[in-house]
Amino acid sequence: MNNLARWSLAVLLPALPALGAAPGEGGTVMMPPFFVEERLIDGIRWLYGADGDLQVLSGCTSDTTAGFLRQITLQRNELRAFIPDEFLLHASLPTTLIIFPATLKRTMDQALAREFEPGDPGAQRRFNPMNDLRLSEPDSSYIFIVYDDAAAAADPWTRGADGAGSLGRRWAVHSPAYVRFLLKARVPALPDWYVSGCVGLYEAMDFRAGGNSEEWIWQGASFRSDPWLSDGDASELRRHPEGARPLVPMRELLAARYPSSKTEQYRRVWEAQAELFVRWALSAGGDGGPERLQRLVKGATSARTTEEFFYSCFGMDYADALDALSDFLPRAVGRTLYVPPTAAPEILNFGLREATASEVRRIKGEWSRRVLGVIREDNPSLLPHFAGKVRASLDGALARGERDPDFLASLALFRIENGSPVDGVQLLEQYPGAPAARPMARLELAQRHLLDALARPTGTKGTLGDEQASALMREISASLRDAPIEAAYRLAAKVFEHLGRDPDPSERRMLADGARQFPRDSRLVVQAASWELRAGDAEDASRLVEFGLWECADPSESQKLLVLENLARQALAAASLQNGDRPTTASP
Repeated sequence: MNNLARWSLAVLLPALPALGAAPGEGGTVMMPPFFVEERLIDGIRWLYGADGDLQVLSGCTSDTTAGFLRQITLQRNELRAFIPDEFLLHASLPTTLIIFPATLKRTMDQALAREFEPGDPGAQRRFNPMNDLRLSEPDSSYIFIVYDDAAAAADPWTRGADGAGSLGRRWAVHSPAYVRFLLKARVPALPDWYVSGCVGLYEAMDFRAGGNSEEWIWQGASFRSDPWLSDGDASELRRHPEGARPLVPMRELLAARYPSSKTEQYRRVWEAQAELFVRWALSAGGDGGPERLQRLVKGATSARTTEEFFYSCFGMDYADALDALSDFLPRAVGRTLYVPPTAAPEILNFGLREATASEVRRIKGEWSRRVLGVIREDNPSLLPHFAGKVRASLDGALARGERDPDFLASLALFRIENGSPVDGVQLLEQYPGAPAARPMARLELAQRHLLDALARPTGTKGTLGDEQASALMREISASLRDAPIEAAYRLAAKVFEHLGRDPDPSERRMLADGARQFPRDSRLVVQAASWELRAGDAEDASRLVEFGLWECADPSESQKLLVLENLARQALAAASLQNGDRPTTASP
């Protein structure tokens, strides 16, 4: 059930030189940051802090860490100026940020390289460490950042406790990839045009800082002029505002998914126009442009975007909107955009302090468990070696009395994923606080309990009994308490497949909610709509299928949805005739 997503952090900081060959050269082993063993980083003083949806473990000094976190706070507020908070990912658990000093990272990498092939003088030529990495699972993300602490110590922004100084792009935490992740992973899914437009706008952001601790946090967002298709194209439009400019029809721009079958030139225009549309809505989309854009995007997460709905948001049809974009483009390439803050700034207070041994073990253990997923995928021959290190570290901590629920959940997940599933399940059952702390651990436990129930069903004809199904659904529902998780809805659907009866109304509502939260999961939509049709609710089934078709990118899955759509139409037509209504011809 583990669904690990990776992302290499694009941080505008001086990168550490790699140990040896460039990525992709023959014989090069790419190794993610791995620091489970204390001896590799002996003497480091870890700091810990937490506020809201972010916790931090830092090996840098308190001043350097505080300066970096000020940058994080500034960027979060700049993002909130043009991207509503509701459109960003909100996971079940806080994001964990591990800040590792560059001055120690090289030492750690060299030790790992020597250990990788002991006694081989060429080991460092083949061992290429990764510096920055995000490892995400459906309930949380861990981010490892190598921070050039030596250079940062000389910068006034990171050094001054009062926040004074100028924040240059050299030190800005600037990562379009991470912003894309925050938008793409949001549930329900945002339309592709909005994600692309916001990321493009973010790439044009000017990071700024005020002169004191109060001013720097109260800013909105400032953006350089629209780059359009290229600097040359933008320059030509500035010189000749009436010149020709390619634009795609609004109906194609505002589709839920980017049409991947198009040409490279089409993609470039589509992406540039997506950014242009977001700029226009934020600056020239009429009174209340940001609010109009927010309403359009929010509507697009729950139903098909129609021209009528667009008109209700912006007071114009697609043709007029395309003309407005065309008129706006020469101005967009010639001037900057400033978006004032729309809400009070978020002021984070991490309360940095020395980390406890338990906090260090918990965070290091979970990071190391996730790193094994990368090793398993990229260098499976090395997995036994590094899995043995993680096992020794986690089992050793358990033997020494570590009982933190998050730590126990990490240990249980490690055992389940690395050849000891029975031991992992037993650990979760022995310490109920562990699955309660980690939704993914709870789902693993529920999945194992489902397998046990299917092996010993108590219902008729080999089906699940009501008590078995109720116990499973309690576990699954608990994992959805804080945020929607696709795997939980899929597991619920699997439980319903093995009932000796049809799902009751509350069970159908749960599955339908999953289909609305994850409309791009066509299998989930098909299952939810099928149960609604079977229960006689053709209207709900029709709505689920219509939105599922709008979001679907797989032709084979579209065919299944089209079959259900036809069945729903027939059921609605039959109900209409039964009620004495005159039949109508369905629109194509």
